[in-house]
Amino acid sequence: MNKALNKLRNEQEVNRALLQDSTSNKDASMAKYKTTTQGLNEPEVHKRRTKFGRNITAEQKPTPWYINLAKAFHNPFIYILAFLMVVSYLTADIEATIIMSLMILFSVILSFVQSMRAQKASLSLKKYD
Repeated sequence: MNKALNKLRNEQEVNRALLQDSTSNKDASMAKYKTTTQGLNEPEVHKRRTKFGRNITAEQKPTPWYINLAKAFHNPFIYILAFLMVVSYLTADIEATIIMSLMILFSVILSFVQSMRAQKASLSLKKYD
């Protein structure tokens, strides 16, 4: 990143700058960051690494599966279904109770599987640092 971004002091200013960059044309962005569509040449890479350091992501520890499973239950959709399931049970509508419990189960499983896959993909990107 260039000097202008290093001078930005808070997240709001960074967001404003990113929004402006995202709406400007390609040539203006390339000029601002002193780059080309082919990327940086070797001397410029070494110069920027010396100035800014390596482009390394923060260290990330994998979240245990049981934490991801618990987070899958923390969802407004699940809360509503659980409430409706209890109401159905109290009104002796067993069929609705079973259907809603299955909906909760499928929603939690889907959310859990997606979060585990996303975590696995995120961790696999570390090998490219």
